[in-house]
Amino acid sequence: RDGRLEVKGPSLLSRYIDSGGSGPSAPRVAADGWFSTGDLGTVNPDGSVSIGGRVDEMIVTGGENVSPAEVERVLESVPGVRRAVVVGLSDPVWGETVGAALEIEPGRLREQDPGANATPDDRARQDLQVAMEERLATFSRPRIVVWMQRLPETPAGKIDRSEVCRRILHETVTGSRVEPSHGA
Repeated sequence: RDGRLEVKGPSLLSRYIDSGGSGPSAPRVAADGWFSTGDLGTVNPDGSVSIGGRVDEMIVTGGENVSPAEVERVLESVPGVRRAVVVGLSDPVWGETVGAALEIEPGRLREQDPGANATPDDRARQDLQVAMEERLATFSRPRIVVWMQRLPETPAGKIDRSEVCRRILHETVTGSRVEPSHGA
């Protein structure tokens, strides 16, 4: 419904644990029996479902919606980029701007940096620029790109988006950002 994935069926959850940790609460099921999963999705012509990311991770920049998952797929297609995470960064003019942290493959480093950040070789930077220009709308191109040897993870092994935001903002404030801004 409206690009948001909803499910319905006899084995739908019976209770929901809210994010406040205060215990079980009633599931957020609509009056017609459909449960919104919080995911973006589409139903393909063959009946299968494609997940497009989380609704709460959508970035709104200058009134335009940017799906981090779609931008991450483009960035991860660039040779030398092992993994990418795209986040929304607060901006007084645009509401949010798009930022990205890229985990670079070791063979694409120009020089080893003892810190968390890495310096990609010139070819990796060029490949990234070309991919963004050819495959991303101007508003969805990351304005800040930070290259890392390893993306931060949560104890569960998922990319820690909060830590990525913190590191991107740190690079912006200290002026040690390793990649120039891209996009409009």
